[in-house]
Amino acid sequence: MSAYIYQPAERAESYESAVIVLGQQGRRVVQAGVDNTSPARVQAILDKAVEAGLPFTRSRIDVAAYREYFERAGYATRYRDYYTGNQPEKSLEHFLTMKLLDVGPSDVFVDLASEHSPVPDIYRALTGCKAYRQDIMYPAGVNGDRIGGDAAAMPVPDGFFTKAALTCSLEHFEGNADSKLFVELARTLRPGGRVCVAPYYVYE
Repeated sequence: MSAYIYQPAERAESYESAVIVLGQQGRRVVQAGVDNTSPARVQAILDKAVEAGLPFTRSRIDVAAYREYFERAGYATRYRDYYTGNQPEKSLEHFLTMKLLDVGPSDVFVDLASEHSPVPDIYRALTGCKAYRQDIMYPAGVNGDRIGGDAAAMPVPDGFFTKAALTCSLEHFEGNADSKLFVELARTLRPGGRVCVAPYYVYE
């Protein structure tokens, strides 16, 4: 298994020349906003998911519970500088992930591609779980609660985690790094372990 290279050195291209190069490689280049939110487009995506055997279900967000989570987590106080322009969306992703994973005190949780996310600290404080943060930008190895290096080759034993999350990060795993990540999650999650991807970006 080859290691994923973080920010490889590549020749810089202007936007215009990059579009030409990608076109010459046979890639489809869309130079406009992609409609993925109109009702017709959403329905088309849901229909394709059903055809692929991946049905989606609707669920309701408990707004009062989210607001309570936001206050208890300290986004407006301890983490006021975290994603200042987009904090409502990020905090909602974190809230939903914690609820979907049902993180509790017996869990060993890892926040993948964590960078500077407060998620491990928040989950640890609110649930009593043991929480780790993993990112390719951290120094290699396990240093306290930080796991550095390629997420597809984490230096932890089999079945080390019970829960894992990717919040607004799976889309950054380029090439086959995403599929390699899930092979690694199959190794590092205990039997019955769970992973949550939020949001899970899909298109037709």
